[in-house]
Amino acid sequence: MLNFRLSVLLFIHAIYALTAKFLALWRRQHQREPLPLDAPRSKIPRHLAIVFDLDSTRHDKIEEESLFKSVYNSIAWCEAAGIEKLTLYDNQGVLRNGSALVRDHLSHLHPEIDSSESELEYPLTPPHSDDCDSRSISPDVDIRVDLHTITLNTRPPVPSKRRSVARKRRGKDTPKGPPSLQIKIISRQSSKGTLAAAARSMAARRHKLQSILRDPTPQDFCISIEDLNLLLEGEEGFTSPDLMLLHSLKPPIAPVPPPELLGFPPWQIRLTEISYFPTPILGLGPCSGGPQALTLDERTFRAALDEFSGAQMRLGK
Repeated sequence: MLNFRLSVLLFIHAIYALTAKFLALWRRQHQREPLPLDAPRSKIPRHLAIVFDLDSTRHDKIEEESLFKSVYNSIAWCEAAGIEKLTLYDNQGVLRNGSALVRDHLSHLHPEIDSSESELEYPLTPPHSDDCDSRSISPDVDIRVDLHTITLNTRPPVPSKRRSVARKRRGKDTPKGPPSLQIKIISRQSSKGTLAAAARSMAARRHKLQSILRDPTPQDFCISIEDLNLLLEGEEGFTSPDLMLLHSLKPPIAPVPPPELLGFPPWQIRLTEISYFPTPILGLGPCSGGPQALTLDERTFRAALDEFSGAQMRLGK
């Protein structure tokens, strides 16, 4: 009797697995081909974030090569599609540790990059907030939070007027061509720990203000959303992505796992459109041939852009 029940259970599981594989293949074969990268769309994301899901049980060279190949391809696709900012995240910190490889790749793609012209100017304090009756941040109190971000540019950024005049005096012309793609590399260090660091910095500011001001009022310690935004989304951090693409490098399994953010910084994704395209089930399509890391392909990238183009964003209305 026990063997009979076990046989029935195995039969049901086999039917389920075959059905899942068939449906995955059918959906892939009948999906509309996404538009080309440079095709006109109703809207494209100015800021794209890509979250790579790595297998925590394996750290082999094949997976790392697939990850960096996905990154290099994504940079080229963003430039072709006209995307201005690209944020790269993985749950194991491989990209952050290997940021020098990305920098070398960019220097080979664009030899005209001059690191001396890629300086970032950091604001010392957030501006006055309209929600507070008094100043929200004293100019005597400098607030800095280590956001653990690495910033790269595919081309020298557009210079300020002051630098532009100086460049003309030196006889240098502003580089022509496609606009620069700004690349941010972040890890789990930029996530909840950064929020905690921002809270500690604001608490330290309050303590410092108490020693500076003779007659402090509650308005002097007002903390606004704008203040926190500037700390987390300023030049040292990164702004809210318009679109986030989730991609797993793990070999596909059945049933398809639900999408996960994998510790991506939560503050910046309040109004972010999220795209998730599960990879085909192992044994069918281009993924056959045994367990392997799955490189992000251009078709999935273009499909995410099409999905974003057709999304309705009501922004709370």
